[in-house]
Amino acid sequence: MALSVQNIVDAVSTDVRQVISNSGADATLMIGWVDRIHKDCLHSSFYNNLVQGSTTVSTVAGTGTYTLSPGSPIRRILQVFDRTFSRVLLPFEDVAAPQPLQTHIAPPGAVPPEQGTKFATSGKTMGPWPEYYKFIGTTTLVLYPAPANTQWAGTIEVQYEFQATTLANLTDVLVIPEDGKDMVVAGVNYYALSYLKIMEEAALWLQIYEKAKRGELIV
Repeated sequence: MALSVQNIVDAVSTDVRQVISNSGADATLMIGWVDRIHKDCLHSSFYNNLVQGSTTVSTVAGTGTYTLSPGSPIRRILQVFDRTFSRVLLPFEDVAAPQPLQTHIAPPGAVPPEQGTKFATSGKTMGPWPEYYKFIGTTTLVLYPAPANTQWAGTIEVQYEFQATTLANLTDVLVIPEDGKDMVVAGVNYYALSYLKIMEEAALWLQIYEKAKRGELIV
């Protein structure tokens, strides 16, 4: 059975002893809480797989920048895989990130650490096929280096987490199924009781919510 915003609002109203109603202005107030908890569950619980997708790009010799065409707006890249040559590409930030200041000191006659890093990075980005990637904006994927020629071009698969749809009405259906109702209700209960300034009960529901997100047994 599909899980709606109204289902969550009904359960929360019961749990807070109907101090907050499941209709009218109170229900409208709770829609925002349901949306926030729903997004948090999708982003940080074991239901994260429900907002994951993949798309592919065909690389071209000499071209390093590509525009992705995902089914939903991308929130973050999870993995980039070269299907043609069965290789995982690494985030460019892993080798290009600035070094801490304390590592910028080299003994006399030695190559300064920052220069050594630049040399190593340059070497890895001068090969015939892509080794690294960088995601820019919402659809731009940059590969380092670009395929040197058609021999090294192929299919790149991009696995990503997409943005969760906003819940704005009581009739809206959650992405999380009925199986996750207790988790979502626990999170919204935390917001509701915090709103009512019943902080001891709010803290209890927050603990239950965090355990539910991790899939722990709640007793």
